[in-house]
Amino acid sequence: MSALQGRSTDSLQDMVRWHLLDGIESGEYAVNKKLPTERELATSLGVSLAPVRGALDQLAQSGIVERKQGRGTLVRPRSEQRPLAAWGGITNGLREHGVLFETDVLIQTHAVPPADVARELQSSPGDAAFHLLRRFIVDGRPVASLDSWTRGIPVDAFADPEQFAHGESLYEELRKLRINPVPSTVSVQVAFCSERDTAIMEVSFGAAMLQVTSLATDGDRGPVEWSQAQYAPDLFSLNMSRDVPHP
Repeated sequence: MSALQGRSTDSLQDMVRWHLLDGIESGEYAVNKKLPTERELATSLGVSLAPVRGALDQLAQSGIVERKQGRGTLVRPRSEQRPLAAWGGITNGLREHGVLFETDVLIQTHAVPPADVARELQSSPGDAAFHLLRRFIVDGRPVASLDSWTRGIPVDAFADPEQFAHGESLYEELRKLRINPVPSTVSVQVAFCSERDTAIMEVSFGAAMLQVTSLATDGDRGPVEWSQAQYAPDLFSLNMSRDVPHP
C-alpha cells in the first residue's frame, strides 16, 4: 500500500513534496545529509519516479535542497533572508549586511549593446559600451548576478582583468573617471531563468528569481549605465524605499 494513500485529491508530486518537507522539518532528513535516492523514495512511497523527480526539483528551486550530479540530493541549511535596497548596489548591500561573498567576473569588455539597452542609453547604432557581467557567490552558491552596460568609458579604462575580481563597486570605479551615476528608474519583477541565467545561477531552467532593472544618469550626460540584477528569492528581499531630501 502506498505511504501516500489518503491524499487522493492532490497530485502525487505535491504529496511527495509534502512528505519530504515533513521529514526535513522533523529532522528525519538532517541538514547537509543526503536524502534517499529517487528510486528509494519512489519504492518507499509507492509511486513512480516522475513525481519524486518533480518534487525534488521544486524543493531545489526553493533552495530547500541542493541537487548535484554524482552527489545526490542534500538538505540545505535554513537560510536567513536579507533585505537589500533596490536603489543600492549589490556589492555595497552585501557588505552592509556583513555577508562574505566571492565575485566571478564572467564578461569584462567593450561591445555593442543589445538594441533595447542601446535605446535606454540613448546610444547611436553601433556605438560600443563597457559590458560587465558578474555573479556573486556565498558559501559556494551563486546568489546574485549583475549585468551592466555603461557608455562613455574609454576602451583602456577597465583593461585590468582583476579590476572587479574582488567585489569592487562599478559605481565607485566610475567616480574615479568623474562619472557620477545616480539611479533614476528602477523596476522590480519576478523573472524566470533563461538558458543563460540557468548556467550563471546554477538553477533549473525557468526557476524564479527577483529581477531588478535600473537606469542611471549623470547630470547633463543623460543615461550612462543600464543594469539588470538577478537575486535568489530564498535569500533576499528588496526594499524600494529611499531617502528623499527635504526642500
